[in-house]
Amino acid sequence: MFTLTAVPVKFIGLLLLFTFTTAYELLQTGRARKAIPRTSHGLHLAMSVIMLLMVPKSWWVPFRTVVPVPISIALMALGVLWFAWLAVRAEAGQRSHAVGCALMFSAMVWHLVAMMVKMHNMKAMQMAPMSSSQHTMNHGAPPMNHGAMATGSGSTLWWLAVIGIPLMAWLLWASWRGAAMAVTEPGHRLAGLNAFAMNFGMFWMSTGLLVPILPFFKYLAF
Repeated sequence: MFTLTAVPVKFIGLLLLFTFTTAYELLQTGRARKAIPRTSHGLHLAMSVIMLLMVPKSWWVPFRTVVPVPISIALMALGVLWFAWLAVRAEAGQRSHAVGCALMFSAMVWHLVAMMVKMHNMKAMQMAPMSSSQHTMNHGAPPMNHGAMATGSGSTLWWLAVIGIPLMAWLLWASWRGAAMAVTEPGHRLAGLNAFAMNFGMFWMSTGLLVPILPFFKYLAF
């Protein structure tokens, strides 16, 4: 979740990227005449819509109230299984696309899980001053550093950041491949731009989740 005043470049950039992917996948889903491509584009459309709604806080908060985050996670996990199945049944030369989609959906599952844990930690930290004040009154001891406990080495968010490193590396690689396709294959320019927008958008949106182990990533929010 982002705001225009806090991170204007990231806010506008992500809105543009995910608006494009949503429009592209909506068009491709409508054009598909067979069940498998329609399902594949439909899953990508669902991912694009969720990512678009995650950008402004004013959109995401009401959306997650109506559609709880675990439901979005389950839908994205279904996407992982769907593309893994397509990869297994595909011929060797056509398997890479399905594998890439499965990895992208895995990255989305990771992002949603990490974001849910982060939100839970933020709520706990908001409650911490009251608990710490009561603890000091009762025991005379200084309050605990809840922020360090929430993000420090060995914490849940720290381990989720570790898990996210290979997924983020894949998103960056897939972004480059999409951009290269858009430049070198005029017949697949829109598909390449869509691949770039979806993968890079997810990478850019997720940089904050790696801050527990890569603190300099916080500077990518501006």
